[in-house]
Amino acid sequence: MTQQSKRTGIENEWFALTGRVVALKVEADGDLHLALQDATGDKAGIVVCEIPAKQHQHYAVITEENVAEVFGHGEYELPRALAAKLLEELTGGHRTSCYRALRLNGRFARHLRTDGRMLFWR
Repeated sequence: MTQQSKRTGIENEWFALTGRVVALKVEADGDLHLALQDATGDKAGIVVCEIPAKQHQHYAVITEENVAEVFGHGEYELPRALAAKLLEELTGGHRTSCYRALRLNGRFARHLRTDGRMLFWR
């Protein structure tokens, strides 16, 4: 793999981790590798994380306010596809991330409802 190679498989997945940094290394390809250990020291094991040196994509955080804005803070009912498109345009996030944010059992589940066809915000 070279610095110009596309990321594949698990390298395209993103995870939220909390831990204590126990090692830090800049790899030959320029990527930053972090070794994380349980912050409390209660759990065994180390997780190695990679932060690409080159920007491969633009990643955006989708917030509750972003989703509320797409639905006009409760004024609009939208088909899921249109809501995802509007959320993508608003945040610059990846379309898949926008669809995930609109899952009825996802991060914003307490606010999202459906009538089977349309989504709405409460």
